[in-house]
Amino acid sequence: MRKESVILILCAITLVCAVNDGFWLVKTARGASTIIVPDDYSTIQEAINSAADGDTISVKAGTYYEHVVVNKTVSLVGENRDTTAIDGNGTGHVIDVTRDYVNVANFTVRKGGSIMFPDFNAGISLNNARGCVISSNNIDDNGCFGIHLLNSDQNTISGNNFTHNAMYAIDLTESNGNTISFNTATFNTNIAIGMHITSNNNIIAGNAIVNNTYGIDAANASNNTISNNYVANNSEIGIWIQDNAITNVICGNNVTGSRYCIKIEGQSNYNTIVQNTLSENRYGLYIASSTQNTIFNNNIIGNSQQVYVDSGSINAWNGSYPSGGNFWSDYGGADQFGGPYQNVTGSDGMGDTPYTIDAFNVDHFPLMLPYNPSPVGGDLNADGTVDIFDIVIVALEFGRPPPPIEDERADVNKDGVVDIFDIAIVAIHFGESKR
Repeated sequence: MRKESVILILCAITLVCAVNDGFWLVKTARGASTIIVPDDYSTIQEAINSAADGDTISVKAGTYYEHVVVNKTVSLVGENRDTTAIDGNGTGHVIDVTRDYVNVANFTVRKGGSIMFPDFNAGISLNNARGCVISSNNIDDNGCFGIHLLNSDQNTISGNNFTHNAMYAIDLTESNGNTISFNTATFNTNIAIGMHITSNNNIIAGNAIVNNTYGIDAANASNNTISNNYVANNSEIGIWIQDNAITNVICGNNVTGSRYCIKIEGQSNYNTIVQNTLSENRYGLYIASSTQNTIFNNNIIGNSQQVYVDSGSINAWNGSYPSGGNFWSDYGGADQFGGPYQNVTGSDGMGDTPYTIDAFNVDHFPLMLPYNPSPVGGDLNADGTVDIFDIVIVALEFGRPPPPIEDERADVNKDGVVDIFDIAIVAIHFGESKR
């Protein structure tokens, strides 16, 4: 299979997982009750202690100075995240989730304790918790982590605002298959989003990560997808792939204003960097002691040093013809010829001479213009926009053994089966509008 196809499939899986979150993480309980704080109980913890699995604990506006342990499958919902606060008063975890399928939404969660090994205090801690949804919260001013996931899989962290957390806004440790999407992380002291110690198969997508020290860090973490994030003005590193972090996909991100835009080091091999815009950094790409990474269809623009590769790091800098290589703003070649050997008269949008980094790192097909994919399909419901509703059409039919295919729109490539290739066609055009 061509490398380009592999990348499309991996980016598509990001969107399929998001759809699956929607189907499987939204749960309802027959006969569930709603408990109101402070009407029914004066504290949130008293309400949890009295709740049954499936109940909703609705918390009215106010400030609650508590350390809350959620050890039941409940939904904990604040009236308004700007006016409903849980304050840890500078000690411990503010909310400690130890049960599966817990929902926490619409709070300000603040002032968890400082670093105290081995506790690593957090605004919200998930410990051996699965299938939880943490959404639409303000998570501020915690002395260690904003949210910490330890041995916690298949959770969704979405739509939260993280500011002024001392160590990480979000940290995943030995946690797999989580979706971290559409969060905003600003002015956190150290790292915005970190994946560590074999945290694999996670999705980091659609987040705004601005004015932190480090943006996204994957250390000894594999098979993660980092896609469509806006990573700006983080003082040290925008996206950091390190310490044997392998087979990750970094796709469609806009990274700007850091010392290192993307830094890959420490035997981090077989990663794919595709369709990113890397601009106005000290280094666009910095690669040390890492080989067999594939880097193509990126826009590398206006960096003080576009790329640094240390001796012994050998990587691929273009896809096969005609997918091409990268756009380099400092490339000075001409485009008078085309073809796989650039010897056919007529331009093809790729430079006739390679962009050479060193003898072992060469972009053979540098792009003459910034990479900008044009929409050619994927609007399955004909509403003029390629969006989650088109993904849902494919996801509902995905993997069913034909015949029949109940919704023929899902068979995008008309090969008689609904599979990852159909999802890839929609995913690569996700967010595009034909109007």
